Amino acid sequence: MSSSQLSVGSSLGPYRIEILLGAGGMGEVYRAFDTRLHRDVAIKVLAPEKFRNPEHKSRFLQEARAASALNQTNIVTLYDIASDNGLDFLVMEYVPGQRLDQVVSPKGLPQAETIEYAVQIANALAAAHGKGIVHRDIKPANIIVTPDAQLKILDFGLAKFAQNAAPMPNSDIPTLLTREGVAVGTLGYMSPEQARGETVDARTDLFSFGAVLYEMATGQRAFERPWDWTLPVPGNLDSKLSPIIFKLLEPNRELRYQTAKQVIGDLRHLRSEQPAHTRRFRRLATIGTALLIAALMLQAIFRSPGNQRLSDGNRASTNKEANEYYERSLLYGGVGMDNRAQMRRMIERALELDPKFAAARAEYAFSFSVLILTGDSSDRTLLYRADEQLRQALRDDPNCGHAHGFQALTYLLQGRKELVPAEVDLALRDNPNDLPARTFLVLHHQLNGDYDQASRLSKSLIDRFPLYWPGHLDFGEILREQGNARGAVQEQGRVLEQDPQNVSGLVYESRAYSDLGDLQKARTTLERTRAEDRQNYQLRAEWAVLLAQEGKRDEALREMDAGVQAYGEINPLWTGRIATFYSKLGEVDTSLAWLDKAVRLGDEREALFRRDPLLEGIRNHPRFQAMILSMASRRQQRLESNKGN
Repeated sequence: MSSSQLSVGSSLGPYRIEILLGAGGMGEVYRAFDTRLHRDVAIKVLAPEKFRNPEHKSRFLQEARAASALNQTNIVTLYDIASDNGLDFLVMEYVPGQRLDQVVSPKGLPQAETIEYAVQIANALAAAHGKGIVHRDIKPANIIVTPDAQLKILDFGLAKFAQNAAPMPNSDIPTLLTREGVAVGTLGYMSPEQARGETVDARTDLFSFGAVLYEMATGQRAFERPWDWTLPVPGNLDSKLSPIIFKLLEPNRELRYQTAKQVIGDLRHLRSEQPAHTRRFRRLATIGTALLIAALMLQAIFRSPGNQRLSDGNRASTNKEANEYYERSLLYGGVGMDNRAQMRRMIERALELDPKFAAARAEYAFSFSVLILTGDSSDRTLLYRADEQLRQALRDDPNCGHAHGFQALTYLLQGRKELVPAEVDLALRDNPNDLPARTFLVLHHQLNGDYDQASRLSKSLIDRFPLYWPGHLDFGEILREQGNARGAVQEQGRVLEQDPQNVSGLVYESRAYSDLGDLQKARTTLERTRAEDRQNYQLRAEWAVLLAQEGKRDEALREMDAGVQAYGEINPLWTGRIATFYSKLGEVDTSLAWLDKAVRLGDEREALFRRDPLLEGIRNHPRFQAMILSMASRRQQRLESNKGN
């Protein structure tokens, strides 16, 4: 069996193949599921023709085994090197996110973000170089930015082991070789000594790192022409960052930085000089700035003498400094890369100071699950990580309302919505003003199809906190699902008044225009999203539905790729939307299969599915009728059970 014959559902040893992620010169890369450890992994199946020479293969595997010893946060971990059915493959950590070259805009990244990412890259290089491993192909395409703003460097498992190994290719995109097997790297990022085919060491990675840092800072490639290392100095290159870049890109490696640790020291010094006001507020997460405003309204109550509560009503730590870091985290409620990274650092610092600070640990857990709630990730393991942190928070403080509130969200996303009301009740018993908990209860009622309760709770949130945009967002979608698309447009307009590029607001407003039959307005609404948000899974799913409505079948199918489908399988509020997509394309069996998934995840929006015009293609199918009857029966049983209680 060749790697090109691997199909979804086939196995390599204990690994079940799920999705082809990409292919290149070294072979094919798949996302797979480890059936023993129950986790997602990435598998690189090595092209057999690359290893016909037994000595070459042996040397490569020796280097890969050496690299598997690397265990650092910013390096993709190599778990295993194995063979099965004639195929050699590497098993690696699966990392969701975008390549750095997809994240950097033509104007570059904000300086604070650039410095933060640079520190992470330098930390990775310091760890690898400390074990004698040189990457040799550091470039943006080999760096993944995860949804929570963490950088991960790929392909250290294919790097040169500096002490023993002869040079060999390690990149899946076009590289430059001065002669066969001598100079390996990528044009625009390769050091002069590497291009000349000389022996390389850690300083070659530092030169390539300098080229990446230059690109992050300016949005432009440092070197466009082969063999020309003349560095242009654009006007947007910061004067304090430029000395670090110039020293990294010194053609003479004796005059270059000699170690990654030296670079880390200079970057950290520069980071410490960053004023707080340079950290930009971008689109808001579910709790966001509105929660901060509400928290400030409660501040006078909960900071009264003798009452050990935080400004958002949660129980304080006994460590004053930990409380200060928690409060600072509320200022970074946005889901932009810079805000999310800042927020997490504040929470992590609070937990370092007080590991049993339950409210902070609950907030840390939410930093994982919110990535799925907002459409920024389709990584199911985030829910396991959130659940693990929440269980720890509740071990430290069984009455922590914040933990119970976020546990309600985790249950909702896991398809266990029957557990949501009890968690929300515990959250509100501890902190009656817990806005996130009330918001998750709204989503619970919505998924149940209990629109009266969902509307009533949404309105109460809006009445008490008019600037709490999630209240408007959810109320607008509840109106749309009941057939009031014009009311939905009005509510989403209020969301977009606060943040004109709020992805969720734009997606739901576009959806409402589609229901009104105005596909042009639906399109122009989606086109208002930022380029940096284009990979959001909710946005891409909505683009796919719109393209299907416009009759652009091929474009629609390209948009509805494996990543979007994976997202639809882990957010019950979106599973049924994918059913509407396939119904519109006329793929009846696929549409019914997705609707069945929605039902199994707890979706009981019977009235919505009965009236949704996009489901016209399957409405008369016997399986559709059976699922509708199942939803109605489950709702009736639940309502009778609630009356009994």
